[in-house]
Amino acid sequence: MTARRGASLFLYQPPGDAGLAPLAVLRSVSWCRHGGITLGARAGSTHRGVPAIPRGEAGLHLDARFVAAKRVSIEGRPVAGFSEGRVAWLRLDGARAKRLAEASDPAHAAWEIASDLPREEAEGRWILAPWDLVPREDDDLLARDLASTRPSAPAAALAKGVHRAGTSISVHKSARVDPGAFLDARDGAVVVEAGARIGANAVLEGPVLVCEGAVVKPHAHLRGSVIGREVRAGGEISASIVDDYSNKAHFGFLGHSIVGSWVNIGAGATVSNLKNTYGEITSGADGKERTGRVFFGCAIGDFAKIGIQVAIATGTLVGVAAHLVGPGPFPKNVPSFFWPGGRLHIEKAIEIARRMRKRRGLDLSPEEAEGLRAAARGACAR
Repeated sequence: MTARRGASLFLYQPPGDAGLAPLAVLRSVSWCRHGGITLGARAGSTHRGVPAIPRGEAGLHLDARFVAAKRVSIEGRPVAGFSEGRVAWLRLDGARAKRLAEASDPAHAAWEIASDLPREEAEGRWILAPWDLVPREDDDLLARDLASTRPSAPAAALAKGVHRAGTSISVHKSARVDPGAFLDARDGAVVVEAGARIGANAVLEGPVLVCEGAVVKPHAHLRGSVIGREVRAGGEISASIVDDYSNKAHFGFLGHSIVGSWVNIGAGATVSNLKNTYGEITSGADGKERTGRVFFGCAIGDFAKIGIQVAIATGTLVGVAAHLVGPGPFPKNVPSFFWPGGRLHIEKAIEIARRMRKRRGLDLSPEEAEGLRAAARGACAR
């Protein structure tokens, strides 16, 4: 039996945060950023489909944590793709697809279903820990993501006094780049999306993606980074991803890190991304898991707040709605809803989230508030 014609692309993941806490606590794995796009968008681009959650229909069912190196056909005979001893994807008929869709733990069900199917070797890489989402010093993923971008405004449209180097510079016609800014595309494209603003004397060393409505402050220095929608970015940001609506507007260093949405990083806060010994960085739940990385700063969950002058050690994980204030030192794995000397009450966390959203003219939906409550219950259960 083969998958019916018109079959679709589906993404599944283990229950909970799938090992990607604190980033995949309030969002699914497919909505986590990886390079210039989300994991879901990357799967859709690779396999030429529009990803959806499993719903019992025939088609290609991909573990959202697996980034395939090449396209796998959505149609064809049922087969299982394995990578490093894990089920990376399944091409299923309707009956098997229904079994996967109804499972409480799709990843476990995928293993059981795969045991009855022919196997193929799946080419690609796994995203099994938060540091796997952080740009690597030896990886040109973001550069490749932006390589196909074409300039949407000619150089003449840039303000007088804006400096540029290289040709892969794309500035949307509604964006603003102030005099003195330097757009350096010699090592990768510089892309500035609609409504974004680049302040005077800011330096952008490609590859850099500044998403819609973001503001890069004067004198900021960005390199190899993604600045999400409506982000406020200042100071020095290197090889990092700052997701939508977060603030890192002041001086201080952020390197080889990934920051969730609705995070605020205070003035002078600095992240260490390299050990004094130049050795491998450890991280994880106990702070001792080997990352295989020499450069890794931190991963910060949604709605977290980092106070002024806070120093964050290499490999630190900061949980959802956690608050780091004062001199520290802080644990290597900061739990969600952390408050120095205690724990932030969930309703207080929701109140703070509402205030922050209101500053951007947005409301916190009942679903988002309930998501925070669920995260708090999960944190209490650990």
